[in-house]
Amino acid sequence: MKKAVSLILISVLAFTFFACTTVSENTETTTKTQPQTVVTTFSDTLSTTPETTSTVATSYSETTSQTTQTTLQEPKIIVGKKKTVTESELYDKLLGSWIGQMVGVSWCATTEFAATGNIMPLSRIPAWNPEKMIEEGFKQDDVYVEIPFLQAMEKYGYDCPPELLGEEFADTSFPLWHANGAARTNLQNGVEYPYSGSYLYNDHCGDLDFQIGCDFLGSMYPGMINEAAKRAYDVGHLINYGDGVYGAVFVSAMHAAAYSADSIEQIVRYGIDVIPQNTNFRDALETVWDCFKDGKTWEQTWNILQSNEKWANDDCVSFASSSANISATLNSSYIAIGLLYGKGDFYDTVIISCLCGQDSDCNPSSAASVLGTYLGASKIPSIYTEGYKNTAYVFRNTLCTFDDAVSINFDLMKEVLQDYSLMTDADAEWNIPASEEVTAVPFEQKPDGFYVQVQVFGIYDLKVTVNCIPHNGEIKTSKIDFGDGTSTDDLSTEHTYLAPGKYTVTAEFESVNGEKFTVSQVKTINKIHKLNYTPICTVTAPTGRGSHDLSIICNGFVPGKGDAESMYMFTTRDSDASRQSIYIGLEFDRKATLSSVEFVEGMHLPNGGWFVGEPSVEVKIDGEWKKADIAGVFPEYPSEEEIVSSLSYETYLFSLASPVVCEGVRFVGKPGGSAGFVTVCEITPIITELN
Repeated sequence: MKKAVSLILISVLAFTFFACTTVSENTETTTKTQPQTVVTTFSDTLSTTPETTSTVATSYSETTSQTTQTTLQEPKIIVGKKKTVTESELYDKLLGSWIGQMVGVSWCATTEFAATGNIMPLSRIPAWNPEKMIEEGFKQDDVYVEIPFLQAMEKYGYDCPPELLGEEFADTSFPLWHANGAARTNLQNGVEYPYSGSYLYNDHCGDLDFQIGCDFLGSMYPGMINEAAKRAYDVGHLINYGDGVYGAVFVSAMHAAAYSADSIEQIVRYGIDVIPQNTNFRDALETVWDCFKDGKTWEQTWNILQSNEKWANDDCVSFASSSANISATLNSSYIAIGLLYGKGDFYDTVIISCLCGQDSDCNPSSAASVLGTYLGASKIPSIYTEGYKNTAYVFRNTLCTFDDAVSINFDLMKEVLQDYSLMTDADAEWNIPASEEVTAVPFEQKPDGFYVQVQVFGIYDLKVTVNCIPHNGEIKTSKIDFGDGTSTDDLSTEHTYLAPGKYTVTAEFESVNGEKFTVSQVKTINKIHKLNYTPICTVTAPTGRGSHDLSIICNGFVPGKGDAESMYMFTTRDSDASRQSIYIGLEFDRKATLSSVEFVEGMHLPNGGWFVGEPSVEVKIDGEWKKADIAGVFPEYPSEEEIVSSLSYETYLFSLASPVVCEGVRFVGKPGGSAGFVTVCEITPIITELN
C-alpha cells in the first residue's frame, strides 16, 4: 500500500506501549478533599505497580521506540524447559482454536444480550445445528474482524508495527460497532495509533472488542505466554485502552498457555497472572478464581460478580441507560467461568459461558477457542468439527475462507517459532516452552477523576480542529498550546499551521474544584486534501421511517440491524415513475481514482426497500455520468424473491473491472415493492489515489 512507507517513518515517533498510570503516596496530611492532579503525556517509560493515592499522574509516552521494526536483527531465544511437538500436533491445536471460536459464536449468536443482569435460562440456547449455524459464523464480527490483522501480518511480518495493522484495519468495510467501529473511524479520520483506542478519542475503550478479535494472535505464540501477552498489549491499543486492552492480553495469554499447560486451571491462572495487580480487570478475575477454588458453584460466582457495582455497571456510552454490559472486565470473567466450571468439556464450556449472559455469543466463542487450542481439533467431538471440512464460505466482506485463515495463522506461528530459534533438527518438529515464568504487562487504568478528552482531528490542508470534552467535573481554566508558538483558551477551535510537520499539542486544564489535567499529543500535519462527498439521489426529501438527512449515507457509520434512524429512504413517489430507474450516490469535491464501491442496504419493508435485480454503477467523468464496467459483486446481489424474504442491512462490494478516475459514483436501478423505494445505510467509495 502507498501509505506503508510513511507509516513506518511515523512509527519512529509513535510509541509501542502505552505507559501506565503511576501513582505516588503523599504525606500523612493528604486528605480526600485535596485536588487531584492528572498529567497525561506520551513516552515509552513503563512504571511499576502503583500504590493507592489521591494524586494521579497518568503518563502515556510518545518518544522514539526501538521496537517498531518490520524485521528482527537477529533470532530471539527462549530459555528454559521445552517440549518437542510435531508440526501436525501444532496444526491440530490451531485448527481446534479456530473451530472453537466459530462454533461458539455460531451456536450462541441468537442469544446475544438476551440476558442482561440475569442468568439466561437453558431453554434460550438453541440446539447445535451445523447445517444452519456454520454459515452464520462467517457473518459475525467476532471472527471476521481478525482477517485484516492476519492478512497485514502475512504481508508485513508477524511483528510488524501496529501502525501497519491499523492501516489495513482502516481500509475494511465490514460492519463494526463499539470500540472497533470507533477505532476504525478514528484511523480513517487521521487519528493515529495509539490514540485510536485511547479514552481521549474512543468512548468505548473499555469494551471487549479486541478481546474477541485476538484469538489468532495468542495462537501464534505456542507456549510463549509473555510474548503473546506483550504483543496483545501492544496491538490492543489500536482498539482499546486499559481494561479493554487487558481483555485481549488475558485471552491471548491463555491461548499461548493452552499449547503446553497441564490443565484448564493452569491456563486460566496464567491468563490472570499477566494482568497487573490492583486493576479493576485483575480484581474481577481473582474473584472468579477464589470462588472456584472455594468450591462455589458457577451460579454463586456469577451472583458475586453481579453484586459488585464496579463490574456489573458498564460505562459503555451505548449502554448507559440499560443493564447490558459489553465491558471486557465482566465478559472476560464469564469466559473464565466457562473454562473453569466447564472442566474441559466442550459442551459445558460453551453452555456455561453463554448462560452467564451479556455478550453471550462472544464469550462462548472465546472460551471454546481457548479450549479448542488445549484439546486440539482431533479431540473436539466430531459433531462440532465435521462441518468445517473444505467449506467454501468466506468471511464477510473478504475473500478469505476458513482454510485460508487457518493456513495464514499457521504460517505466522511457524515464523514466530523460527524467529525464536525453536525449530529442531528433525523434520516437521518444533520446540515450544513447556512452562514459563510470567510477567504482568504494564499497569494502565482510565482516569476515574476529572479528565478532559482533547480530540485533535483533521490533519488535512494544514488544519486541525480541537474539541475538548470534560468528564467528572467542570472546566474553570484552559490553555491549548498548538506547538507552533500559538495558543488558545477556546474549548472548541480550528487552527491552521503555516507549514507541514510534527507538532506537539499540549492542553492544560483546571476544574472548578482545583483538579488539574494535562495532555500532550504529537500530531502529523500535512497538505494532503481529504476527499469530501456530497450525497445525491433522485428525490431529496422523502417521507417514511428512515432518516431524512441524506448525509447519513456517507458519514462513516454503519448502523446495526434494525436501526431505522440511520437508514435513508428515497423514492420517486409517483405511482408510474416509481417503476423506472432511480439513483443514489456521491459526488466528489475533486477527481479520484475509484477501484470499487461498497453499498450497505437498509431495512426491507413489505412495500419496498430494495433494488429489483443488481443495480448499475455509474461514474461521473468530466461532468457526465457513464455506466461503469463491473468485474463482480460480492456477495452476489440476490433476486427479488430472496431479498424480500430475508435480507436487510446487507453489504455488497461492487468491484470495477479497472480503476477509474472520476468525480462521483452512484447506483442506478429499479426500486422494488408496491411503493417503489430503496433504503440505504452507507455508500463507501474505495479510493486508491487522489488526482
